[in-house]
Amino acid sequence: MLVRDIARVEVIRGPGSAVYGADALAGVINVITKSSSEVGGTEAGIRGASFDTTEGWLLHGTRWGEVDVAFSAQALRTDGDDSRRVSSDAQSVFDAAVAAFFAPASRAPGPLATRNEATDLRLDLRWRDLELRAWNWRQEDTGVGPGLALALDPEGNAEGDNWLFDVGWRSRDLAPDTTLELRASWMDVNVKTRQTLFPAGTTLPIGADGNIGINTGGVAPTRTLQIGDFTQTSTATPQTLSLGGAYSSTAGQNLKLRLWERTDGHVYGIGVSDSQMDYVISTGGSHVWYTLGTERMRIHGGGVV
Repeated sequence: MLVRDIARVEVIRGPGSAVYGADALAGVINVITKSSSEVGGTEAGIRGASFDTTEGWLLHGTRWGEVDVAFSAQALRTDGDDSRRVSSDAQSVFDAAVAAFFAPASRAPGPLATRNEATDLRLDLRWRDLELRAWNWRQEDTGVGPGLALALDPEGNAEGDNWLFDVGWRSRDLAPDTTLELRASWMDVNVKTRQTLFPAGTTLPIGADGNIGINTGGVAPTRTLQIGDFTQTSTATPQTLSLGGAYSSTAGQNLKLRLWERTDGHVYGIGVSDSQMDYVISTGGSHVWYTLGTERMRIHGGGVV
């Protein structure tokens, strides 16, 4: 909204959902625009600013016979603040996890996508006790900030096209100290967005349940991080990361480091013990983890585990 087109701002504190709808939880802000008499002629301007920002506006207030006319228009374009940069994003985390097997795909470090193009139009017509108002706000090629999945998406954009039509009738002559007002409004909000969750070349660990991450067959780990000794009496205790000494009555189960282990003894990751070294090889477009020569996990080229 054009700031020069604002006559005053009213703030009603406290819940107002019963009168103004479900979103009026904490209060209502009413922005009142200028009438034709308050504009009182024509005003126009243009300005430029940092980040290749340009803006132009027009205000006009006049009278056509018995009809008061107020019109405002504003157009804004900016490339956005390229100094707002991130050193790493969500894709950087996945890149680090598979760095030994796949090339990095993250676009970080890089700037947030804060470009914007917008126009704002308003027309008010008033004849005696009847008022007609029309408003349109349009956004084009607006940047998506850090990206929908928090992975930089410089090509992603959003578009918005909002319309509001309002007809009102007000009379102060029906009875002393009484005002009767009737009003009808119609609003249309149309938003489109085009975004890429992760950049091209991304390899994501997608489990059998369809979620991003290593699926362990429905067996939840009991530890996320353990540093120090623990006593192991039979097969492996479920864990995602364990550092330190361990004891087992089963040969080859005295762990020093093991990742993603299930209670059935299957290892989903890289482990090192007194008598074994888990490893991974690439074959047929897949990456296969082995323990003592037995395949434990396979990640296909599409990221399916």
